[in-house]
Amino acid sequence: MEYYGGLDVPLKEISICVVDRDGETVARGRLVSFCQRPALMPVRRT
Repeated sequence: MEYYGGLDVPLKEISICVVDRDGETVARGRLVSFCQRPALMPVRRT
């Protein structure tokens, strides 16, 4: 199955959204940005 991800990266918080090929949301979340270059960890959904 194909998945597509999107990031919204403003200064204070990063929003993440993953959708499948039909446009259904598979995962979403937010990370607080503590530095100028935030480290992202891949999310695995089983």
